[in-house]
Amino acid sequence: MKVNKSIISALCLLFIFVSVGDLIGQKTISGTVRSASDQEALLGASVAIKNSSVGTVTDLDGKYTLEVPDENTILVFTYIGYNSQELTVGARSQIDVSLEVSVQSIEEVVVIAYGETEKKKFTGALTSVSAEDLEQVPQVSAVQMMQGRAAGVLVEDNSGQPGTAGSIIIRGVGTLGNARDPLYVVDGTPTSSIASLNPNDISSISILKDAAATSIYGSRASNGVVLITTKKGKIGETQFSFNAQYGLSDIENPNDFRMMNSSEYVEYYREAYQAAGENPDDPNSGRYLPLSAANVNTDWIDAVSQTGKTQQIEFSASGGSEKTRHFASLSYFNQEGVVIGTNFERFSGRLNFDMSPVDKVNIYLNLLGSYTDSDLQYSDGGRGGTFSGAFNVAPTSTILATNDTPAGLNGLGYNFNLPSNAGHNPVATSDIRERVQKGVRAFPTLRLTYEPVDRLLLSTSASVDYTFRKENAYQSKFYFAETDNGLAELTTWVYTDANFNATASYGIDLNADHQITPLIGIEVYKSTTTIESSESRDFAFDGINNVAAGAVPLGSDYIYNANTLVSMFSRINYSFRDKFLLEASFRRDGSSRFGPENRWGDFYAVGAGYNIHEEAFMQSQSLFNTLRLRLSYGIQGNNGIGDFAWRSGYGTEGTFIVPPQGGGTGLPNSGAQPDEPGNQELKWEQSKSFNAGIDFTLLNNRIGGTIEYYHRSSVDLLAERLISHTSGFTSIIDNIGDVQNQGIEFSLNTTNIESGDFSWTSNFNITFNNNEIVELNGVADQLFTDSRLVRIIGQPLDQWYLPQYAGVDPADGRPLYLTEDGGVSADINDAVSEVSGQSSLTPDYFGSFTNTISFKGLSLSAMFYFKDGFYVYRSQLSSLSVPSSNNQPASNLARWQQPGDQTDAPRSDDASGQLNSTRWLEDGSYIRLRNITLLYRLPASLTSKLGLSSLDVSVRGVNVLTFTKYNGFNPDTGLYEADDYPIPRTITFGLSAKF
Repeated sequence: MKVNKSIISALCLLFIFVSVGDLIGQKTISGTVRSASDQEALLGASVAIKNSSVGTVTDLDGKYTLEVPDENTILVFTYIGYNSQELTVGARSQIDVSLEVSVQSIEEVVVIAYGETEKKKFTGALTSVSAEDLEQVPQVSAVQMMQGRAAGVLVEDNSGQPGTAGSIIIRGVGTLGNARDPLYVVDGTPTSSIASLNPNDISSISILKDAAATSIYGSRASNGVVLITTKKGKIGETQFSFNAQYGLSDIENPNDFRMMNSSEYVEYYREAYQAAGENPDDPNSGRYLPLSAANVNTDWIDAVSQTGKTQQIEFSASGGSEKTRHFASLSYFNQEGVVIGTNFERFSGRLNFDMSPVDKVNIYLNLLGSYTDSDLQYSDGGRGGTFSGAFNVAPTSTILATNDTPAGLNGLGYNFNLPSNAGHNPVATSDIRERVQKGVRAFPTLRLTYEPVDRLLLSTSASVDYTFRKENAYQSKFYFAETDNGLAELTTWVYTDANFNATASYGIDLNADHQITPLIGIEVYKSTTTIESSESRDFAFDGINNVAAGAVPLGSDYIYNANTLVSMFSRINYSFRDKFLLEASFRRDGSSRFGPENRWGDFYAVGAGYNIHEEAFMQSQSLFNTLRLRLSYGIQGNNGIGDFAWRSGYGTEGTFIVPPQGGGTGLPNSGAQPDEPGNQELKWEQSKSFNAGIDFTLLNNRIGGTIEYYHRSSVDLLAERLISHTSGFTSIIDNIGDVQNQGIEFSLNTTNIESGDFSWTSNFNITFNNNEIVELNGVADQLFTDSRLVRIIGQPLDQWYLPQYAGVDPADGRPLYLTEDGGVSADINDAVSEVSGQSSLTPDYFGSFTNTISFKGLSLSAMFYFKDGFYVYRSQLSSLSVPSSNNQPASNLARWQQPGDQTDAPRSDDASGQLNSTRWLEDGSYIRLRNITLLYRLPASLTSKLGLSSLDVSVRGVNVLTFTKYNGFNPDTGLYEADDYPIPRTITFGLSAKF
């Protein structure tokens, strides 16, 4: 068959024209692919032309180059664990992309005890807090930053003293003693404190809440576990990060609480003195208070308050190769308190170094070092405190001495002629009394892993956590409220915790459907504490903060404590088609805190999970993306008692007079005497925990959440039991009770809007907890912890138990109290005492609601935290409401003044204010704008010209607004509102750069 040559020529010509046209239409696109969360370059990200096989991958720096046909080409950017992104080329020749982390990928792997696992295979109760959440809040500790971030986790932030870390209670108080804190584990190593940890070094936090999650940690995990993973180096060129923040703080006063000013004070006390038959205009009456005193008007609370300042500077470097990876950081934090004379300064550094010297061997070195320097209040409360003392002093008194101040009460220019506060001048307290605490901490951990065969992992780690702290306190000899002629105190603490563990785990695939992963291990923990203190008085010269310079030594003391814990543990996980999951763990602990007969405790847990979304019948529906059921039960232990509680102890305090043989008074000699009764019958406190949970995501992962029910019964509780005084002691540590906590936790995360560059997400969590004392082992139906708090079978721990205040008698202005027969009486001895509400440790419910709105580089996030169903006793006001010349709260201006007055405030000369009653009990429930952040990330086109990967500027607020009926400064002050130190409200400006 012959083909016409002209046709062939025409086809060739057409092919040439088409080819040339294609070459002319093609263009080159280049750019960089980064992670949106931290702007780190993504190595190996895919860049492909949509609906074609043409594409490329990014290099070590996240860069790519690709030829595309024309401007209408759509590029698809993908990377494992991130949401894909599609962009039309258009007229651009450079396209830089930031990929968002996939919600599903975040949930894929979680940190658990002694390792990691896929979340879909985990049967326990766990809440994860990301580094991004922690970076939202400029605080001194990670504990404070966790407030509101996890259901079931109550963070108590009841003091604004600079450097205060706060405390955590997980799923209610389950012990009568003080061992309520969870176990903290940093990079696999248990530690007693995370106060020195720089929050921006944290990569993730996992909070383990039920027995299935925590029992493998044994006796230290009865109050939950907080697992913290710090940042690691990643393969690639070294990336640097710089962060600087500067903040200003003040004292929030939600309901404008105040004390009386001078004119109010003069009116109030002149009325009281006259009612008592005194003449306030007579200088010789002892109650002299002329009208002219109203002209002084000193606001003592304002005088001891100041604008606090916060500074934070951080620098970090991260990078590595296939063989070595590193993360290093240095940080400086300085917090000047809102009360004069208080400050906290911290220098900290971290080095995380990972090395793979040979195949299948990895070495991990984690090193934390810190130095802290704190200026504290000389006294934490009462008249001698800086802030608390300011409530007492009369506004008619001056801060500085005047010509009328007696010479013996003029101390370095300060006025100590202050009978209203027993001579204590709060402003002078911050100036000529000091309490300085310095500390050094070194926390190295070395971990080695070896994988001799595929999926068999051998691991061992050793750590030493060493803390040295020294406190010097000095009171000037010119502080004339005291008669010590100068007082110096020196106290040193040395804490050393050593930990060693070794584990072996092996992943076994029986076949395609069945997988088993067993783990076994041993752990040895040793803790020692030494405390040395000494003091002296009577100084020849002022300002010498040295105990040795005091002429009169007042004694010294030495305390040594040590305990050892030896453990063996195992865990086995079983998975059937990733659908049905079983987990069992066992741990045997031996603690030196118990006698030989009860030293060992056995603890275990079992858990089961069912991934319903893996079933075939779920594949045809479009509502649920994931649906998971979890059940667990287990027993944990608690050895939170003194190190030598089972042994009788002797003390060397005091001296003993030994008469000489010939008679006479004799000379003092040192000696020892019993000071602690031992109890060899002490045994492990145990916590029996049941958990049922449902996890779900639906509507294409736009909504996700968790519902949990838990029941925890703590038995054989370790606490003080009263004993006969004829024994020479008042109490002994014993196993005396049973406390239950049960509740419901609910968490919900939603993507409300996600359209182009705009997104709106919400996070909500709430916890309902019911705390109840079930048994006190026959000690009594009621156990008083002081004159106001009681523990009653059938009631929550530490209920307020007070005489019932019934207001004021309109006839004479005297206070009235409810009696048992339903009547009223002016005699408090006739009053009926009743349970009057729960303490702050056992609220009815608490939680948070967070919203985040983002548009291009701008984001706004706000968290409201709430806590309801608890009461605070205003002990400061009760001690003040006595006519003894101290200042009074302005609320007492509503006092009874004449027959017929209807009021709750007694007459001004009534002296019953200090008596305990429900008059001083206030509802502490509140809603607080806990955090608000406005952040702007500058465009990549601008930052790249500056040689930066990213540049963020931000404004953040902490404790911005509080809505409450409570009339003090801080409703979250703790059991007693003593106004020791208010919680600051802080506005912080920040700058963060990566390059």
